[in-house]
Amino acid sequence: MRAGVMERRRDGVGAVACVALGFLVATLLAGCAASQQVPVVERTAAGWLAHGDSLMEAGRWNEAEAAFGQARDGGAGVGAALGLGRAAAKQQAWGRALNHFGTAHQLAPDRLEARYYLGVAHRELGRIRVPLRLAHELLEWRTAQAHFEAVLARDSSFKDVLFQYALLENYRGRFEDAIALGHRQVRLRPALPEGHVGLFRLYDLFLFKKEKAATAWLAGQSSGYAAFFLAELLRRQGRLDAAEAALLALLDAPSSMPRVPAHLALARIYAERNRPEAVEAQFWQAVEGIDGGVEAALLFEDVKYVLDDAEVHAFRRLATSEDYRRFFQGLWARRDPLPAAEGNARLAEHFARLVYAEEHFAWYGLRSWHNDPDKLQQLDFAEVYRLNERFNDRGLIYLRHGPPDDRATSLGAALLPNESWRYFATESSPALTLHFIDLAGANWRLVPILHDPAMLEDRVLWGTLYHQLFQAHQQNRMLEVPLLELEMLQASQEAVDAALATDRPTWPARTEALEMHALPVAFRGAEGLTEVEVFFAIPMQAVVAAVPDSVARLAVEMGMAVHDMAWRRVEHRLETQTLRLSDDVTAAIAQAYRFTLPPDSYHVAVHFRPEETDLLAGVRLDARFPDFSGSALALSDLVPAH
Repeated sequence: MRAGVMERRRDGVGAVACVALGFLVATLLAGCAASQQVPVVERTAAGWLAHGDSLMEAGRWNEAEAAFGQARDGGAGVGAALGLGRAAAKQQAWGRALNHFGTAHQLAPDRLEARYYLGVAHRELGRIRVPLRLAHELLEWRTAQAHFEAVLARDSSFKDVLFQYALLENYRGRFEDAIALGHRQVRLRPALPEGHVGLFRLYDLFLFKKEKAATAWLAGQSSGYAAFFLAELLRRQGRLDAAEAALLALLDAPSSMPRVPAHLALARIYAERNRPEAVEAQFWQAVEGIDGGVEAALLFEDVKYVLDDAEVHAFRRLATSEDYRRFFQGLWARRDPLPAAEGNARLAEHFARLVYAEEHFAWYGLRSWHNDPDKLQQLDFAEVYRLNERFNDRGLIYLRHGPPDDRATSLGAALLPNESWRYFATESSPALTLHFIDLAGANWRLVPILHDPAMLEDRVLWGTLYHQLFQAHQQNRMLEVPLLELEMLQASQEAVDAALATDRPTWPARTEALEMHALPVAFRGAEGLTEVEVFFAIPMQAVVAAVPDSVARLAVEMGMAVHDMAWRRVEHRLETQTLRLSDDVTAAIAQAYRFTLPPDSYHVAVHFRPEETDLLAGVRLDARFPDFSGSALALSDLVPAH
């Protein structure tokens, strides 16, 4: 269990199970005493600041906050206060963030960074403070405005302060003023990715929240942005032909607006029309059009929902257009279920899921403690969870894993809206059980525990834990409940961790997996290269059983792809052959591919797909092909005779 998770759960478990778990304390303390002591790292205040910054970059905000606390204790002053505030802001702990930024401002009244962040903190607190919310909005938002204007008076190019001010105006319902500020941000700092991403977000929020007013206003504008969002409105209304024509015209016309969003909107249109090849073509045109961080950031906005934390951090370290292009190529190569096939089914499916999520899981409203059913904040989330600004939690999970294999909901006047999703394990994806509750009308949030017996009763067939917890409630064995809920918390945390670190393709329900065996082998090659052979075989009987008795010959697609460890394709074979079928139960369909490569580690994938059937076989594996070019004795692989 991660240290951050343990720290967060300690308070939550204490709140729900302190009495029942009291007897565990001595055991836990004994285990801690017996464990090896972690050495204390001696650092200067400056060293703690640098360490905190590195932890922030890695998304480890709890640990970063602790490091900045050490820096503060060492006398780092304003730098530590700013670090503590940034770490709290990342965790959306706006009250705590405000206190730290206030300290920084007191220590250094002329420090623009402190006033910038004070504006952000006051703005967000104005949305979430209750009761007397309207009074707080007026007070907090006036204060936020004063801080933003103070920064602008001294340096209007500081960070993305114009966009942050624009977001405040958006919260106030002044959508046109917000967009005007967003355009000022882009004109003032055209190379700043955050400004461009923010401007598109402001238009999107206007269209989503006030469609009628936004439509009338957009119709009176002459910019490429207005043309794009009018086309987006047509697409969302289902008028796909008109939307497609408008987007294609926009791409043909000169415009200061980046072209990436138009390509991505076209990809959505073609996803709705079930044209996966066209979806991919638009996406890769957008990738090829990357000319710096702005286009890359706009592309990132569409794919961020399926990334893991390591990929997010890797993206943030990129600098050149070529690096960005390789990132997106590797991103989808890693997720391609059939790397040797034409096209990438997972990429095309992503846009189909985006279209569905926009219709069924959109949420642009407030996310705060007040509308979070996990009041104790027992669940710990990966950084990628915080990137989601457009969908509720069901939408985020859907984008990563598709529709669940099983779902349950409990109905009743006294029950909160609830739903649980189950995904069955596959060879490449773990089993997942996830629970959602909605407190704010479409703001479905992940929760760790189902406390209501009625919800447990509707899920008793999902496992022993649900049955035991339901029985404990029914029989009033309340001392058992906290321990069982602790077990459910642990299971939910593991499922959330896995769900936010993986994603899965969706196959048609009728797809039938074939057993497949693959074997890569390596031998000495010429000029320092290694000769490689990849063998694979499928039992003939499984194929024969799936086709009519009258079929004696069958066309099959067979493919092989090899990528280096950076997911650049280095070998690819794809062919269609006509095979003669046999009733011999010992027969197999076998194939081998031969090629030469520099000695190294590689990702190897092969697949076999009989045409006009629902059969599919595929294997993905990592292989190390050794260097046999030296003069020392080296043993190549052996090919088994059977």
